[in-house]
Amino acid sequence: MEPSSKNILHLKAHFHIALFSFFVLVTNPQVHSQENSLGKIGSKSAYAEKIYLQLSSTVFTTDNTIWFKAIVTDFAHLPTKISSVLHVELIDFDKRIIDKKLLKLDYGKADSFFDLNEELPPGRYMVRAYTQWNKNFDSAFISQTYIDIYAAKKVSENEEAIRNITLTETAPNQFELSAKAYPNLLNPKYKGKLKMYIHTDKRTDSVEIKKGADEGYTFQYVLPKDVIKARMELKLDSVKLRNNNLGHVSSYSKTVAVNKNFLDLQFFPEGGKLVDGLTSTIGFKALDYNNNGKEVNGYIVDQDSNIIMPFQSNTLGMGTTYLTPDIQKTYYASVKGKDGIEYKYELPKANPTGVVIKVKELQEYIIITLNSKDPNQEELHVKAQARGVEYDSFYLPFKKGVANTGIEKSMFPEGIIKFTITNKQNQIVAERLFFNFKEEERININATPHLKHYRQRDKTVLNLTTKDKESNAIKTNLSVLVVNKEQLGSVNDARSNILSYFLLDSELKGNIETPSYYFNPNNQSRKHDMDALLLTQGWSNYKYENTEFSTDFEFLPEIGLSISGKVKDIWFSKRELKKPVELTAVYGPLNVATQQVDSTGYFNMYLNDYYKDEFDVVLQTKNEKGKKQEFTIELDEHESPIINYHEEERVYSADSVNVYVEQSIARKQAEEDLKVADGTIALDEVKLDGYNLTPQRQKMMDLHGPPDLVIENKELISEAPKWNSGLFSALQASFPDDVDVSDAGGFLQAKLYGSNFTFIVIDGVPVTLLDYPYIQSLPIEEIKSFELIKHPKNANYYINEVFREPFGEEEIRLIGPIPNLSYNLKGGLDGIGLFEDRLIRDPKTSIISIYTYAGKGFNYVSNNKGIDRFSVQGFTPKREFYAPKYETDDINDWKIPDLRSVVHWSPNVDTDEEGHAKVEFYNADNIGDMLVIIEGITNQGNIGYFETTYSVDKKL
Repeated sequence: MEPSSKNILHLKAHFHIALFSFFVLVTNPQVHSQENSLGKIGSKSAYAEKIYLQLSSTVFTTDNTIWFKAIVTDFAHLPTKISSVLHVELIDFDKRIIDKKLLKLDYGKADSFFDLNEELPPGRYMVRAYTQWNKNFDSAFISQTYIDIYAAKKVSENEEAIRNITLTETAPNQFELSAKAYPNLLNPKYKGKLKMYIHTDKRTDSVEIKKGADEGYTFQYVLPKDVIKARMELKLDSVKLRNNNLGHVSSYSKTVAVNKNFLDLQFFPEGGKLVDGLTSTIGFKALDYNNNGKEVNGYIVDQDSNIIMPFQSNTLGMGTTYLTPDIQKTYYASVKGKDGIEYKYELPKANPTGVVIKVKELQEYIIITLNSKDPNQEELHVKAQARGVEYDSFYLPFKKGVANTGIEKSMFPEGIIKFTITNKQNQIVAERLFFNFKEEERININATPHLKHYRQRDKTVLNLTTKDKESNAIKTNLSVLVVNKEQLGSVNDARSNILSYFLLDSELKGNIETPSYYFNPNNQSRKHDMDALLLTQGWSNYKYENTEFSTDFEFLPEIGLSISGKVKDIWFSKRELKKPVELTAVYGPLNVATQQVDSTGYFNMYLNDYYKDEFDVVLQTKNEKGKKQEFTIELDEHESPIINYHEEERVYSADSVNVYVEQSIARKQAEEDLKVADGTIALDEVKLDGYNLTPQRQKMMDLHGPPDLVIENKELISEAPKWNSGLFSALQASFPDDVDVSDAGGFLQAKLYGSNFTFIVIDGVPVTLLDYPYIQSLPIEEIKSFELIKHPKNANYYINEVFREPFGEEEIRLIGPIPNLSYNLKGGLDGIGLFEDRLIRDPKTSIISIYTYAGKGFNYVSNNKGIDRFSVQGFTPKREFYAPKYETDDINDWKIPDLRSVVHWSPNVDTDEEGHAKVEFYNADNIGDMLVIIEGITNQGNIGYFETTYSVDKKL
């Protein structure tokens, strides 16, 4: 019995993973440096790829471009040898993919961009990156970065869909929330009742409200008692996404802080629990109303308010303290608020028995100490792992209730080490995450500007060097980002960088506030702060948990562009093919791929690298004799992972807008003012994003205006039912709200709602009336796009060609009621003449414009036997960062302001054998400090980060 296709995939995956495991354990250079060889892989996650995205910023305005670089590695930070394809998506706050890129990985690296547009609603978006291979693992291995996108103009209160927000205290610690909603700002055609959703930390509720005297909807809602914050959300019915999947925003939300003095203080004993009479280190973390760390200090007190121990957090609200608990007592953290009131937070209860662990660094060793109240405590097993791979394993005996050992730091890679203590029944007694700092093994990067002082628009030359820990030159791939420090410096400080991602974010779940803080060499307490983070973030959030797992993975890695699917018998789709089928794919100018398809019908064809966002692939099926034969072909669709968008909302307040946003709005206004000063008249602009303006389309647009609706081939194919008999039946089934398709007495006719007549134009050529009955059967595979112009200019441009003579009684009888006419014609030529006159007098006409792949009009469209056409996503073409070059000091250049916040972006700079490289760029008009950010990685997995600044003065 032959294995099913799914089992075949599993067998292939199992074989691939076996090879990968062997590669990791045998060829990893870190393995050879150990005295003890690595043990088994204990976590399925060890096979996952790490995906790092470096963005040009995390704050943008809608007229910006998001530049980014991706680095994909294995668990040891070596360039991935599994995947060659990376998916990157821009996702909005309604969990819709609004743009996507398919990138070819070169030694695990790629770079690309997202162009924003001013039609995007402001809000918190997400940039997501994943490989097909990583869909086998926890969602934590899908890279997600949240960004804030603001309007490129000042938004007045009258442009906000929720406004006039008021909090009224109706009882102690209870408030009524009232506001006004304006859904017509989201959808101008919205009418009727409206639902407002209220999300609090306690529950989600909805309020149905009616329209008031003006355009607004007023509501009141009594919040639950002791609520910290509430989020109001308008959620309208989604607008149909047409015109290349761009549509209106269908939701809007605002968050209001109810209790800004809220403090959440939690305590986490080292190892997991407190034990009566044994001293434990305790990590603690304080969070404010917005889940951000809040600096606190206070005392540990008992139930009688006796002070036991003071505690003081760092600026991120975290720290450590000590406690020797008495099981007879209850302990609290005592903190005084700004109002002078004492607030108490209960600590975890002590256990009567157990083992307490303490892990600390002492010079070149990691010291592990275990304490037990049992003087006859049996030996315990210690297992040390990093990224799911076992590095050390041994039993540790006790003497008088104490056991300790030292492990050389050099045994482990830099990053999080997980120590698991188990008894002989393999039960976990204690567990601890510890960060192994090995800063000396990072790349030493340096960048030196060629001048001490720069002025506006001067050329800057950065001389780059990369060295290893022995100061030897090391070839490194670098990215160089230069930004205005005043505008984007604080944004850079708050986000993750290459060090914090690979060593921390990629291994620990949950949000880490200001991750770069722990890798800043100027932070003298970074090791202590890191320890506090790992104690409070908790080992339960570690991504590389030990679990039983199988190496039969569902998703195979993508090693290039490919198309897959199934060939089916056109009449008996559920049966296996009786004989093999030869499948040929033709794409691009000269690219051809062939494959023999067996009885299962499944195929997977690899294509050459093709750098185009979308391209057409023609598939030809032939029988075993080489003759064209009709089959049904179904392509597999790429399934994006479930969008896991966390509701991280900005809290509504009267705080000033980010400096960068203010400067961006000023820059935009300066550009607009310049256009006006130059005499440029700003006309209402028709935007057709993603619309490929071919000569035929341009001619139609010049003649009749832009289309109101565009249905591309990909959407037409995906939406149409499999049983369709041609274009009009597909439209009738899948787009009934857009096109009126009805029976005209033996055939289907199509027109636009509200029109007296709809002209049908194919490839710019109008179809004559006698040919209308035959349009219904046009094969949708041959339709490149179907477009509607509801109110065309030159409405009756095609009357003479469409209603051309002669029309005899026989022709009238054959075609019956003339398609698109609102009444039957009974007068032959006279009837047609009368209708023409009516169109001239009352030109309520519309146009259906159809473009075919043949491009030659109606008579050249045919359903070629055995040929199917599909649209396939290709690799995104590369684009270089553009900035002006001021090679000459031309006075005319100064008429155009240059207020770039991102001064330069070079995602791929390779140092040579001597460790040298050079980057050149021109400064903008902004004066002050420019921040240079350089990130690097070698093919050996070494990483490095470097920051420097230089100043730009005003040009005299």
